[in-house]
Amino acid sequence: MHDVNRSHSPSRSSRRLPWRAAAGIAFAASLALSACSGVADVPAADSDDVFTLTAITQSVEGSPPAAIQDWFYSEIEQRSEGRIVFDRLAPNSLCPAVEIVECIRDGRADVGSSTPDYTPQYFPDAAVIGIPFTGQNAEAIMTALYQVHEEFPEAQGLYESIGLKPVATWPVGKMLIGTKIPVTETGDLSGLRIRVTGEGPQAAFGSVGANPVALPASEAYEAANTGVIDGVGFAMDGPVNFGLMEVLGYWTDPGIGHYSSNALWFNAASFDRLPSDLQQIIEDVRVELNEGAGIAAAAAIQAEQCDAMLDSPDVAAFDAWSPENTQTWSDLLGDDSKDRWIETAKAAGLTEAEAYLDRYLTLLEEAESTSAADPVADCVDRFSAR
Repeated sequence: MHDVNRSHSPSRSSRRLPWRAAAGIAFAASLALSACSGVADVPAADSDDVFTLTAITQSVEGSPPAAIQDWFYSEIEQRSEGRIVFDRLAPNSLCPAVEIVECIRDGRADVGSSTPDYTPQYFPDAAVIGIPFTGQNAEAIMTALYQVHEEFPEAQGLYESIGLKPVATWPVGKMLIGTKIPVTETGDLSGLRIRVTGEGPQAAFGSVGANPVALPASEAYEAANTGVIDGVGFAMDGPVNFGLMEVLGYWTDPGIGHYSSNALWFNAASFDRLPSDLQQIIEDVRVELNEGAGIAAAAAIQAEQCDAMLDSPDVAAFDAWSPENTQTWSDLLGDDSKDRWIETAKAAGLTEAEAYLDRYLTLLEEAESTSAADPVADCVDRFSAR
């Protein structure tokens, strides 16, 4: 936890956003004003005020998503010279993971992060990450998502319509399969109950005879420990930060790639109440976050995650499927996942889904040529070298 009072001084007044006494009315009124009145009505700079913003999350301390959001908050606090302070609440302390979006929308929190997959009806654009076998590099994905969002006003309008201001969307990590027995090909998955989120990944597991089970991350350990599920599809914070390596000893990279996302959003009304110079600081940090700083903040944490798995007496193996077995699964799916995403995205309001997907894939290919190394592949190599 962070000391949210560290930036206060006797010469400053303090404002907590939003004003919760009339949250619903203020929220609606602020959106109407911001839609009609434009930049001229944004509050001017006021160096005498400190704005304390309530920040909520589903990300556990020490995980890559937590490192990304903390970099964003700390940079803003520093650059604003203490005029913005984030009251960073512990996971599940105000709102459970599946309700975080609604808590931000209705003003119980000013800013926060969670998994868009919990409320896919709001975020068809983010769900493009869930197309299996599409993206293998986190930095490239985050950059491509940011660029395509900036190019499509329709996607931006989806957030405006629900009272959110998007900050960033990033992949949670490459999907690993964690089980109690080795899984090295599609046939090994048949009949297994696998915790996995997202329409695309669930369809992928279903296509090889597995039984996908949708559970919040916080419930996966208990389900695996009690035998409710036979395994999980999870990024590396699953075995490490959520403790799943204690109950599932075999971990493998099947080559699906990045499969789900975390995202960070402001309550639009809370953001609009900030003075214009503070809004500009947030925007500057947002750009840097999306253009590489966020993934860089997560990289050191991912190396530490690998250390933890290497040191654990419970991890029997951490390996990767052969390219041939990965290709077999990819060929089995074909274009079904892309077609499914286009259909779902259109139903959720992204009518330009085909153009959005084409542009995203182009930007992704361009970004992959200049992106950083793969921490999962590095960790597999370290296990094989033991």
